[in-house]
Amino acid sequence: MAFISPDNGIFNIQTVLDESMNTESQANIIITDGVQLSIPVHYNGNTPVYLLNPEIQPDDIYLKSVHFENNGYITHIVNRSGNTSAVLTVQSTGKEIYRNRINLKPNLNTFFVQIPALPEGNIPVLQFRISASQNEINMLNNEFYVVNRSAIKKIPVHIFMSSPSFDSRFLIRFLQQSGNYQVTTHFPLEGKPLIIPANIPREAIVFLMDIDGAKTIGLENINRFLTQGGCVHFHYRNTAIGNNRELKKLLPFDYSFIQQNENTRAHFSITPQGMEYPFIHFRDKSNAETIWKKFSGLSVPGIRVIPNQNLQTLLLYGGAPAIMLQKRGAGKLIVTLPYPLWKMDFPSHGYGTETHYLNVFYQDIINEFTRTPSKPFQVNSSVIFSGDTLQINVHPSFSEAVLKRTKKMIMRGKNFARELYFERSSGDTFAKIALHTPGKYTISLSGERFTESIFVNYPRGELSDGNADTTLKKIASQNKHVHFIGLSELNARIKKMKPIQIFKQGTKRLPLFAYLISGVFLLLILFLLWFVRMRTD
Repeated sequence: MAFISPDNGIFNIQTVLDESMNTESQANIIITDGVQLSIPVHYNGNTPVYLLNPEIQPDDIYLKSVHFENNGYITHIVNRSGNTSAVLTVQSTGKEIYRNRINLKPNLNTFFVQIPALPEGNIPVLQFRISASQNEINMLNNEFYVVNRSAIKKIPVHIFMSSPSFDSRFLIRFLQQSGNYQVTTHFPLEGKPLIIPANIPREAIVFLMDIDGAKTIGLENINRFLTQGGCVHFHYRNTAIGNNRELKKLLPFDYSFIQQNENTRAHFSITPQGMEYPFIHFRDKSNAETIWKKFSGLSVPGIRVIPNQNLQTLLLYGGAPAIMLQKRGAGKLIVTLPYPLWKMDFPSHGYGTETHYLNVFYQDIINEFTRTPSKPFQVNSSVIFSGDTLQINVHPSFSEAVLKRTKKMIMRGKNFARELYFERSSGDTFAKIALHTPGKYTISLSGERFTESIFVNYPRGELSDGNADTTLKKIASQNKHVHFIGLSELNARIKKMKPIQIFKQGTKRLPLFAYLISGVFLLLILFLLWFVRMRTD
């Protein structure tokens, strides 16, 4: 028989079954209550495995789930002990923000927790904790991490348009699907001008979609917004500029109209400056030129662009500027002339098949507006369950350095440290890791001060309810050499097993000097004990 103990206090029956295949024994016994096992499981070994339910339920009080609802948190607590009360606490960034002694009934309890004052901090994660019973052994399931939905601040985005279009529709769809933005759209009522207010938040991102200068009021607010540090994406098509002085002031170039042959299509080409921006090379520098050739459905307005001195030309169309970037004061302005942009979702090689290019384009424009050297990477989730895979996405501006291995990403936890290896797919740079031990982890990139905190909850399967015997019988029925068995039957089978000789029987006589050395050593110890006692007395 072999006895295999669980790792980290978490009983993963699949791991135990895998390990049992490597034991040199006639049989393996797994003693478990069975109520918290994840199924299905698979066993491919030939050594018999016996599942035994001891019918002993140890004391345990644990947090089964916590979720945000109605401006508060629904908390499910399972009580498998004799306790009638426990203390429920909530922490954020290491500080206790909630404490309450609650009454408990047996099994499942539901409580609504409303936190009166949410803490300020850059870690939008709350740690719920229930106090343990006196005889409780497993403490890992007494904590539950949850993203503080109220603390997540969405980036405000304002979209101004003279009239709705497919371009604005695709942009709004992307922003809404992301879930990271608070979108406000502005368009004129019928027969009325488009009005741009003066109170646009400093942290907002502004999209100007085909603005008609002759029918727009308040463009001076956009110019002021830019110089004060705002970020603006200006999508220009064949719109009427008219005599709007503020719109001409906004544009970072002079222009003149030219006659354009609709039957003649030029090609896009990326400038050396453009290769430094992910929204131009789509996070794939080696194939960027090929990608732009796919967008044969795009064109540019019939204008001749004369750039200002401080204007960066990133993309050319037939040798003329097509996408430009200008730093104006503390703000940034990106101007895109190719239209219609929505066709970037439908490359010519497979018309009708949606691709990721337009989303990547918009996402990296926003990244350019919001990027800071202090945030080189993001995680797909700040809170995961044990056994889940965490993905860390490297910011495009750091990707090249990461791929050259000039920077190393390290993940640390309690008694845990590991260097992560990077992967590249569809132009994205990322690392993946599966975390099993509940608790707090940090991710850091060498040479950067920024760190990201990750919180791992107890496994989902271990927090589920179920009937012990039913679960164990199901596992046994699904695997040929796995058996559900009672204690008396197991005892009878053990008696029938033949003993395995591990050590050779026999005796060996020691030489005389070995006994003499042992006697001298014993006398020396006795003398030392006598000496110490005399000194102390």
